[in-house]
Amino acid sequence: MNKAEECLEWEKERVSHYLHSSSEPKLLEKVQHELLFVYATQLLEKDNSGCHALLRDDNVVDDLARMFRLFSKIPRGLDPVSSIFKQVSSFLFGVILFPSS
Repeated sequence: MNKAEECLEWEKERVSHYLHSSSEPKLLEKVQHELLFVYATQLLEKDNSGCHALLRDDNVVDDLARMFRLFSKIPRGLDPVSSIFKQVSSFLFGVILFPSS
């Protein structure tokens, strides 16, 4: 997700240098679609950096904030994030409430 965020920032910079400012919203919408919507499942389910991994690890507030910033920009982008969060939290609450002896 770092790379996706870097690409979006790079595109914003490129627009400011080479294109008319009126083209920025449409271009960024297309870039967001290609980077996030098309690859949402792959980004969210990566073993070491996907949503499950981020919710399991400590000290990942920045990464979770980045995920929110990126996926909140696309239509219904937070739906899969909330679904994964629900799965993980349900599992963790089950472990806390009913620990195996």
